[in-house]
Amino acid sequence: MHTTSLPLLGRLHVRTDHVSWSEFVDLYAPVLYRWNLAAGMQPADAQEIVQEVLLFVHERLETFEWQRPGAFRTWLRRVTVNKTRALRRRKILESRVGTPADDIDSYPDPRLDASWASHYAEDLFQRACEMVRPLVEDTTWKIFMRVYVDRQPPAAVAREFDVSRNKVYVAQCRCLARVRAIVDRYLDDSP
Repeated sequence: MHTTSLPLLGRLHVRTDHVSWSEFVDLYAPVLYRWNLAAGMQPADAQEIVQEVLLFVHERLETFEWQRPGAFRTWLRRVTVNKTRALRRRKILESRVGTPADDIDSYPDPRLDASWASHYAEDLFQRACEMVRPLVEDTTWKIFMRVYVDRQPPAAVAREFDVSRNKVYVAQCRCLARVRAIVDRYLDDSP
């Protein structure tokens, strides 16, 4: 669960691979949006930054060089920071209100720094879960959520769903394996 599928990044270099781009956008757009909201942006601005970042990544991914674990995440964050600074500059120019350059370039907001680092894995786990949820039976998913996410003891979950403990462990393993497969396939790394 700690490395990106480099073939995905390779497939993203091919601009005609619409399936890979769609998968990338489905996974990362909500994460970028949540990061921007956590930084205190208004929803419309957060969405604008997401679109600008995704467009930039699409246009410039060939310039990205994977050198170490976390490199893609770092690059994506830097792109987001730069796009946010540019948006703030545009808004200041549009409003014609004088603001010192230090205020414009004070991004990243400390809230975003903390959010970016601490919520990266959580946000991507949540997106992977959203992608896996439709692929498993309802009861299996509920068991997984109770054991893995809610941290309920397997024996209690078995009683709650009137199933054996073995079925609880199997449900947890199956769902977790699918979530990890998505994370392993698409993500750069997790902190």
